[in-house]
Amino acid sequence: MRFEWGPFQLETSVESVNHKWLPYLRKIFFSRTHRLFSMEPEVVKRVTVNPTPSLGRLFYDIWTYIVLYLDAYWQQLIQGHSDLLFHLGVEVFFIIIILYLWFQKSYEPKRRRERLTEKEIDNLVSEWNPEPLVPKRQLSRKVREYLFENEGKSLPVEIEELLLAEHFERESYLPSPREVLRLQSAPTAYCVVNGKKVINLGTCNFLGFAEDDTVKHACVEVLKRYGCGSCGPRGFYGNLDVHIEAEQRIAEFMKAPAAVLYSFGSATCSSVIPAFSKRGDLIICDEAASYFIQTGIALSRASVKWFPHNNMEALEKMLEEIVANDPISGKITQRRFIVVEGISSKFADLTPLDKVVELKNRYRFRLIVDESYSLGVLGKTGRGALEYFGLETSDADLVLADLGNAIATVGGFCCSSQEVANHQRLSSAGYCFSASQPPFLAKACTVALDKLQNECSERLTQLQENIQCFQAALGTLDGIRIASHPKCPILFLRLDKSLGSYTMDEQWMMKLQEALWSEGVFVSVPQYLANEHVRPSPGLRLCVSSNHSSKILKTAAEKIRKTVTKLLFPSKHSSPLKTA
Repeated sequence: MRFEWGPFQLETSVESVNHKWLPYLRKIFFSRTHRLFSMEPEVVKRVTVNPTPSLGRLFYDIWTYIVLYLDAYWQQLIQGHSDLLFHLGVEVFFIIIILYLWFQKSYEPKRRRERLTEKEIDNLVSEWNPEPLVPKRQLSRKVREYLFENEGKSLPVEIEELLLAEHFERESYLPSPREVLRLQSAPTAYCVVNGKKVINLGTCNFLGFAEDDTVKHACVEVLKRYGCGSCGPRGFYGNLDVHIEAEQRIAEFMKAPAAVLYSFGSATCSSVIPAFSKRGDLIICDEAASYFIQTGIALSRASVKWFPHNNMEALEKMLEEIVANDPISGKITQRRFIVVEGISSKFADLTPLDKVVELKNRYRFRLIVDESYSLGVLGKTGRGALEYFGLETSDADLVLADLGNAIATVGGFCCSSQEVANHQRLSSAGYCFSASQPPFLAKACTVALDKLQNECSERLTQLQENIQCFQAALGTLDGIRIASHPKCPILFLRLDKSLGSYTMDEQWMMKLQEALWSEGVFVSVPQYLANEHVRPSPGLRLCVSSNHSSKILKTAAEKIRKTVTKLLFPSKHSSPLKTA
């Protein structure tokens, strides 16, 4: 049979179509409009039965009906049925789409290479310090202990020759074994450390909730009802009504649309930041941020730029340079964040959040604020540094806090919009994969926030009075640098001039801690990892609580002054640690 279809001439035969496939082929190709295929009866009349089915015959018969299909289209177009052009156009369009998708390769996200500027390359090169090809030999522990115990004394000739030959530095000495200070009571104004009652300046119980009877009674009732632990993450069987109640209470207290409760304070920052940033995004962070913030940034794999601690001029300059390099089209394909702390965990000073919020809005960045040390301390109602500067919680995109300080429980939270909170429940590792907070700790958070809201005027006023009293009594110390803010309940005491190395300064601070314990004052020596972006010099951390009386604080300040002077200047301002 011969067909002329437009410019094409095709020959085929319909007499050999197999009867077994005929109904299906007719259904496919002749189930259109009756007007289009009015020729079907004549075609079917000439169909003969082929009793030998085969795969090749199937393809041949399909080809035959395709030819008949096209010929029918052509004949109807010649007869003036212009409405078929629309059907033909739609079918051709879908055929092209199907072929395009069929031959399209599977999607593979392109990895964006981060190109460093010349200035960044120069900075990396200048900061690079090559490792020695041959590492330094290590002295035996026995020799190190001997060197530490005989500081300031003349050493045997053989040991001095050994040190000289091997180029050993004094900071490689191991400290001698010392008694570990163990807290053996509740962290009240006085506490028991290693069996001795001392003034407590070592814990962050700023508002005295750790020994509050109302909080303890509520925790006991929840402990009797739910037991000790939840034994499961929040997304599964570890979600209890006390957790939901705590989240609602946190959101109400912080005046935020929603809050997400985490089981551990240090896991809050390291979980929230990676949940909203990824490779290719940009984070601008204070160089003195806590180690938990640094961990979250590292886990996010985002690009990070560090600005000098609390230097708003440097921050503004950095933001200007970033925005100046944006494409002319204005299309930004990365998420951008500014990360700061309300009160610095390393220097106890206050971040000017009013200026940070202004820069964030001007340059269209998102803001993450860690209120771990400012929650319950700053602001009229104790909501933190944002409230202290007259800002709302909504002025920051994410507000984080550790509940282990002023609230005196275990856990952390993140306040944000409802949409952002819902995203955390599916993407935050600390929420999805960690066991939920023990129920009685969640109840402690709820009750503490209730008491803070009802008694905020009394507790916050007493805390600020105690801070002023202690700072005034402590005054200035010769050879010691005091780092703090007038409104901050934390003070850091650091050496004004290093004794020669980081290890020597740290050892001296540990000696000072033991000496103060002997005098009846308990303080802490914060530890910092060597790989932190900014590692502060060793020092003592002193914490003031609202439960302290002015008499206790003045007594502690006087003992600190005498002990520091005794150790740092035993005679004619000579240091007790002398280089060999």
